[in-house]
Amino acid sequence: MIKRLLAISLVTTACNGNIGTEPASTMPANPTLTTMTVSFGATAIITAEIASTTQQRNTGLMNRSAGSLTADGGMMFIFAVDQNPAVNGFYMLNTNIPLSIAFIDANNKVISIDDMAPNTTTVHQAPSVYRYALEVNQGWFTTRNVKVGSVATFTLPAGIVISP
Repeated sequence: MIKRLLAISLVTTACNGNIGTEPASTMPANPTLTTMTVSFGATAIITAEIASTTQQRNTGLMNRSAGSLTADGGMMFIFAVDQNPAVNGFYMLNTNIPLSIAFIDANNKVISIDDMAPNTTTVHQAPSVYRYALEVNQGWFTTRNVKVGSVATFTLPAGIVISP
């Protein structure tokens, strides 16, 4: 899926050797990832897989087939500390699902929303520091009226490991 960049210069390199050996069309959702509910009011509720370790964040939604993400499913990237957008961004290498990403600050406020095309290396960055990034099917935020300034409500599951 979208991979966290360690530096913008890594965009053109293959920085993750964890590409699955199965064809993308047969890769299921990751049953080992914990999920949580994220809501933006009563009508915008998503079940998000949690990517909180470096390996989970680097793999994200990579190698899953287009259409494999449920209508109200997504992935929440959780970081232990605020991320500097000048050196950390997301791109769609080996990601077959058109996605939208919301960058969310430590106060759970959406600071940016961007659409991302499948299988591209265009870097998507937040306009300022962020603590979370939520990926959903492209257009989900728009159809549910989630905008910059909206506040996400969620509770991190007990015992979740969060890498820096």
